[in-house]
Formats: sequence, C-alpha cells, structure tokens
Amino acid sequence: MTRFFTYILVFIFGALSAQNQTIPHLSVEEGNIELLTQSVEVNVVGEVSDVRLYQTFKVQDTNSAHYLFPVGLETSLYELMVFYPDKIISLDVRNMDNIRKQVLAENKRGKKITLIHSADPHFLKLNLNDLPQEEEIKVVVKFMQNLEKEGNVKSVTLPTFLSENYVDSMNEFEFQVNLISPTPIYDSKITNYQVEPKKVSSKYHVFHYKGIQKKHPIHFSYNSRGEEADAGMLVYEDKGCRYILGVVEPPKVIQPEEIAPREYVFLMDVSGSMQGFPIETSKELVKRILNDLKPEEKFNILFFAGGSDFLSAESVYATEENKSIAIHTINQQKGTGKTKLSEALQRVYQYKPEPEFNRIVVLVTDGILNEPRTLYLDLKTNLKDAQYFIFGIGYDVDRRTIQQLAATAGTEPVLITEQPEAQKELDRFFNLIRTPLMRHIEVRSRELNLSETYPNQFNGFLSSQSSSFVSKECSGRRDPKLILTGINGNENYQEEFSLPNEKNNEDLFILKYLWAREKI
Repeated sequence: MTRFFTYILVFIFGALSAQNQTIPHLSVEEGNIELLTQSVEVNVVGEVSDVRLYQTFKVQDTNSAHYLFPVGLETSLYELMVFYPDKIISLDVRNMDNIRKQVLAENKRGKKITLIHSADPHFLKLNLNDLPQEEEIKVVVKFMQNLEKEGNVKSVTLPTFLSENYVDSMNEFEFQVNLISPTPIYDSKITNYQVEPKKVSSKYHVFHYKGIQKKHPIHFSYNSRGEEADAGMLVYEDKGCRYILGVVEPPKVIQPEEIAPREYVFLMDVSGSMQGFPIETSKELVKRILNDLKPEEKFNILFFAGGSDFLSAESVYATEENKSIAIHTINQQKGTGKTKLSEALQRVYQYKPEPEFNRIVVLVTDGILNEPRTLYLDLKTNLKDAQYFIFGIGYDVDRRTIQQLAATAGTEPVLITEQPEAQKELDRFFNLIRTPLMRHIEVRSRELNLSETYPNQFNGFLSSQSSSFVSKECSGRRDPKLILTGINGNENYQEEFSLPNEKNNEDLFILKYLWAREKI
C-alpha cells in the first residue's frame, strides 16, 4: 500500500506542477483514431457540475493507446473507464482528492518532485494495451467541475471534446444539461446552441440538444436569486445514508436598509515577515473598507506583532476625522517584530459587540505563527459574537494555519503569495465582506446527528455571494427537520426544512462525491 501511494503521489504531483487547459482525449503514438459517437450529460447541482462524457472509438493500425485527462484546480476526475468487447479497463481515482490536497500543499511549500512514471506532466493517464482490431471501444469519463460565479450568475463552459487527432465520423452530436437548484431558478440559458429549457419545475430545468452542430463549446449559465434572500436543500440517498446540500442565496439586489450597521475590527499583522508588498496590500485593504463605511458605522484596528495595540480602547464611529487618524496610523506601520496572534485575538474577544451591529473581524497575516493548540478552540467559542475572515498574504504564507483558521470560522480564506495576483484577490475579498447581510448561519437538527457537516460544522456568512454546506447523516429517520438560523444585527433569522422523501434522484449523485471532497 505504501508503494502504491508513493507511486500515485509522485504521479499526481508531477501532473499538478503544470496546469494544462486541454481536453480529455484518446491518444496514440501511431495509427488512426476514428470518433464514431459522442454525447455529454451534465448535472448542474448548486455550485458544481457533474460532467459525464460518453464516446465510441475505433482505433486502427496500432495495438496501444492511452486516455489522458488534464489536471486542473477546478476539476476533479472520479471515474474513467474504457470498455473493450471482452474486458473493462479503469483508472482508480478513489483517493484522488486526498492525494490532490497533499500534493498541492507540498507544491506551495516549494518542493519539486520529478515525474518518473509518465512522459507528460499535464495529465492523468490510463494506458490501453492489446487494443481490439476493427472493433469499437467505448469510453466513459466522469468528473466534477466547479461553476464560475460573477454577480448573480453561475456558469460553466465545457469544450467540444473533439481532439484535432480524431477522424470525426459522427453524424450528430448530443448533449443534455439537467439543472437542479435548491432554490427557485429565475433564468437559465445555453449559448452557442439553439436549445430552450424544459421547465420541469421552478427548481428543475432540462436542456437537450441533438443535431449536426458540434464544434462550439457548451456555455451554460443560470440565476437563482430573487427579490429576497432564500434558502433550500437537496438530498441524495445511498446505502442508508443521506447526503445533503444546503444553499442560502442573497437577494439579487442588497438594499442598504437590509444591512445592519457594520463594525469592522481589523487585526493587522505588522511583524517583520510582512515587510514589502504584504503590508502595503494590507494597508490598501483596510483603507478601502474604512472609506466604504458610513458615519453611523464603527471600526477599530489592532496592530499586532510581538505585542498588540488597539487604535482605540473601543470601536469608534467612522467619521471623516476618525478615518483620517486611522489611515495616518496605518501608513506609519513598517513591519517589525514577531507574530503573536493568540494575544491579539484574546483582546478582541474581551470586548463584546453592540447587538445592533454586525461585527466583522478581518485578520490580515502571513500566518507564520507559533501558537498554542487552544487558538482554534478559542476562536470557535467566540464565533457567535462576530464573523471572522482570514486574509493570508506574504512571501511564504503558512497555508495550513490560514486554512485551518478559516475552516474554524466557516469562511473561505484568501491566500496571496505573489504581488501580481494581489489586486484581483483584494477586490474579491473586499466585495465579499462589504455587504454582511447575515452572519453566524448555522444548521442544526433535533433528530439528526450533523457532526459531519462541512465546511467545519458550517458557520456561514451571507453577503453578495451565496453560502452553502454539505452534510452526511445515516440515522434512518424518515421525517427529520433541519433548522437554519442566522443573525443580522439584533435580528434573528430561522427557517425549518423537511428533507425530501420522494424517489431518489440519480442526477444528484454528485452530492456524495461533493461531501467526500469537502470532508477531505
């Protein structure tokens, strides 16, 4: 087992070392590849797509070939099978995500491992020997691809899967996109192909195409945001266990009066390792948020390194005078000393927010910390009072600490190690935290054990982007209820859901894989 894991680790590491945005394809060193049929089925579920590619080939004038799947951060292969007339060949990808996480972590630490089991570093490869002559072979490729999110729209673009190495003998091309949303769908469309949706229900749209057009990418997009915030759940059941996807959607337009007054508390790492672009980018982030605050909102800043000092003994109103003093103080920071985060966080915990404010704590650090084990437990204990966001920036960011802090807080971290990527990520982070519509979103149940809920017990935050969780439970209870709660200032939100008991929908199979990926 150890030798097998080492082999896979080396293989995947080499594959990840150079991302290549090409298509899954059959390849031969000599001979001809004739593509006879091709169809694509896509199940769009929440914020991921389950892509299933079916192809039929005839390979001539060679006895061997290989099928290549390009490795990328936005896709996860979970099945690759090739059917000969008399046998089946498959690539075992059961541990792919676990290996992927470990390899990416090592890659970010600067380690390089030479690819010794493949001449091509860009692909996962399935070798196909003893090809049947003058016989058809069938290929099934299944992978999960993340959707892109921009504004109110979620989208995915899929290539044609037509390699230039193929002799194209297809008479027609067929694809089907099944959109299954936890909340109502307000708009859905496919560009590049003339196909209209069949609206099975307000949460289920189907697109089906069959025709001679086949050389355009499939671009699919949809919008599930209405006038008001909404929440919904999808369930897939397998072997007595239920896999649950929950999504909370913000309204398509967030009105200022819907947001409780904001109170930002910034924890700025000003230690020596932050010198240069890390601390300068940190200053820009804080100044941008300060300038976005209204006079009736509040802020405070804690500068920490070997010690920690607040700008003020308590949060102050965002008047022009107070913002001017804060920006002047920020500009004086140079980056000296060592990092002591626990002490800084303890000082934040010690003064409680005013109930009518949404407190948002923004930690800006490179995460090079030497902290006690209680760091994460203390953070978890204090989540009800504020929403915590982690902005990791530096030449040598401690990714594990940053990611674990964010997982404990139930938010997605920002990680910046190179100056060219700083501005884009800063913009994304700013837009995420500037409209705190709801914080401390929790999922719980009186009947079910939801200990395997991810992200890390799900403490969600709702702003301009949706918030989601996945969970697995195996109690067998037939009419359980799930309760979503959240806080906006001093107003409490609560909604109760009954899990579906209708016939299982196989189009939701990807929930099982999505849960496994989030757990890893």
